[in-house]
Amino acid sequence: MIKELENLGLTKNEAVIYTICLKKGSASAFKIAQSSTLPTTTVYNILKKLAQKGLISTIPRKNKKYYEVNDPKVLKSIKEQELEEAKNLIPSLSDMYMKDSSKSQVRHYSEIEGIKSLLDEMLDEATEIMIIGSVEEEVKYFQKYFPRYIELRIKKKIPARIITEDNETTRKFAAKDMKDLRNIKFMNSKEKIPSIMYLWSNRLIVISFGSKVNITSIEDKNIYQLMKRNFELLWEGV
Repeated sequence: MIKELENLGLTKNEAVIYTICLKKGSASAFKIAQSSTLPTTTVYNILKKLAQKGLISTIPRKNKKYYEVNDPKVLKSIKEQELEEAKNLIPSLSDMYMKDSSKSQVRHYSEIEGIKSLLDEMLDEATEIMIIGSVEEEVKYFQKYFPRYIELRIKKKIPARIITEDNETTRKFAAKDMKDLRNIKFMNSKEKIPSIMYLWSNRLIVISFGSKVNITSIEDKNIYQLMKRNFELLWEGV
C-alpha cells in the first residue's frame, strides 16, 4: 500500500500517515502520532500537507482539531493533475534542452521493436521525409509496421522522397507513388545496399541490416544539414 501511494505522488511519510488516518477514520494529531514512529511535530506538518492536497479534512470538535479522511477518489485527480502539469512542462524543458545547436542526442537500438517508436516520433515531427538506402531490406525486416506507417503518413499528408535500389520490390512501390504521396528515384549502382537512412526535422535514423538489426537515432542540427545537403545533391544527380 505504501509503495503504491508513493507512486501516486505521496512521500513515504505522507503515505504512512494517510494510511493511519484511513484506519482511524477520525482522530486528533496526537492520537495519529501515537500510531506512528514519527515525532508529533512532523505528523502535524504532514497532516497539513495532506489537507492541502485534499486527502483529509480538519473537523473542530470539543475545542480540539480532528482529522478525517476524504473520499480516496481524490487520489485520482491528484495524479491526473500531476500528469497534466508534466505534459505542459515537457515542451518548455525540451526547448531549453535543445536550445544549444551544438547539443546532440544519440540513441541506439538493437531490437526491431525499436523502429516502431522511432517511426511514431517521425510521423509526429516531420513535414517531409527523405530516405536513402535499401527499401527492399526495410520491407523485409519491418513488414508488419509498413502498412500502418504508410497509412498514417498519408493521413498526415507527409510527403516522402526516396533514393533506392532498382529491383522488383521498389518498382512495385514506385507504381503507387502518386497514391502513397511518395516520389522514388533509383540508383544506377547494382551493388546491394545493407542499410537505410531517414532524414527529417534535424533528425536522422540509420538502420544497418544483417543477422542483427542495429538502429541509431541522431538529433543534431549540423549533422542533419550535412546529410540533407548530400541527399539533395544525390537527388538532383540520380
